[in-house]
This record gives sequence, structure tokens and C-alpha cells, in this order.
Amino acid sequence: MQPFSPDLWIPGPLNYQYAKANDLQVFANATDLQITAVSGNLVVAANTIKLLGGRTYELVCELRGTDLAAGATLEFGWVDAATNVELIANTGRGMLDNLVAVLTASSFGLARVVYTTMSEQTVKVRGLAGAGTATLDVKFGHIRALDLRALPLV
Repeated sequence: MQPFSPDLWIPGPLNYQYAKANDLQVFANATDLQITAVSGNLVVAANTIKLLGGRTYELVCELRGTDLAAGATLEFGWVDAATNVELIANTGRGMLDNLVAVLTASSFGLARVVYTTMSEQTVKVRGLAGAGTATLDVKFGHIRALDLRALPLV
């Protein structure tokens, strides 16, 4: 690990949002993740997070799905809230699946992208592909948007 260098740090406020998925929601392809803000200073409204322009963010969504039917798969990821277009096509998707052919199962999935906004942009997590549904268990998942500009690079 390198020692801290002030030359590598762009000072500024720490812009972030930490949220959780609403408990026991049924999540599927082409549906939006329903979220509740927990802490942070970015705006959360209508299950979306508003990102400031000209910033680089780490966007993370970790979900635990339960009650997946045998053979079910569900891919999810970060999209533009206005267009439902994936922020970075086919990159950083998470997956919930039950490929062990048991009646029902639980699965963990993680969607993560590092994304730079050109202007203010609203984003959300959406089911992107697959078949079947998952009931979400919020005790094991989280949603995070973190502005990397304000962090020291060490």
C-alpha cells in the first residue's frame, strides 16, 4: 500500500447514498427494485438515486433472493431511470439463480459498476433478463452509490 499523498486527493464533500431493498418484494425481469433510503446526501425518490454531474461513482447492489423456482435465473443491474437503458451495456450485472433444480432456493447476487456522469442523472436497479421471480430478503442486501471524487487515492 502506498503512503497517503495529498497530491492524489481531490477534496470535496462525500456524496453518497446507502439504501436497502424493501422487504419481501417480488423481483422479476423488467421490474424496478423498490428501495428505501437509509443514509446519505444524494436524493432518493420513486426508487431512484439522483447522481451529480461530472462525477465518478461506484454503484453497488447486493441482493438475496428467496423462493426461486427450480431453474429460475434473474439478472439485474444499474440503468438510467428515464430510459431503462443499462449504464454500461452487459457489464456489472448481478444474478439470482436456482440451477440446482430443488423446489425453491435462495441466492445472492451482486451488481457493481464504476460510472462517470456527464450531467446530473437519475439511476435505479432493474431486472434485466431471465425468467422467474425472487422474493427479496433485506437482511442480507444493500444498495450503495458512492462518489469516488471525494476519497483519497492511496
